[in-house]
Amino acid sequence: MADKYAASDTTALDSTPDTCLGLQSSTGTRGRLYDIIVGCAGTPADIAVDWKVKQGDGTGAGTGTALTEVKLDPASPVPQIAALGNYSAEPTNYGEPLLEFGLNLRATFRWVAAPGGEIVIPATANAVLGALPAHASSTTEVGCTMHWEE
Repeated sequence: MADKYAASDTTALDSTPDTCLGLQSSTGTRGRLYDIIVGCAGTPADIAVDWKVKQGDGTGAGTGTALTEVKLDPASPVPQIAALGNYSAEPTNYGEPLLEFGLNLRATFRWVAAPGGEIVIPATANAVLGALPAHASSTTEVGCTMHWEE
């Protein structure tokens, strides 16, 4: 049975998609994202936020602040995939969106993978899987929680 972890972070919306929460892999550790929860962390408004979940190959992982990963089973080892937020340099290696959805800021959304439909985080050093929100004019805080297994 795989070990399971969670991490959360918030970010202010911007007109260009910025990484709210990123999972960065290490060589030899292949993770699987199976749950994402996104919503408003500030004052909600009637606007639509465009969320994208993208994957990068490790060639330009960006620079983020280390977050605290939470073990969903206290007996699990320390995770090998690092959770990062508050990026000072965005990853430059993102491909096309693996998930994309619009969400009213007054709503919370949860995506749970169908069995076998998890998003794979490659076992490549610095490969990153990020959740990126965007809105043309709002700067309201939004939040994201990701659950993954290793």
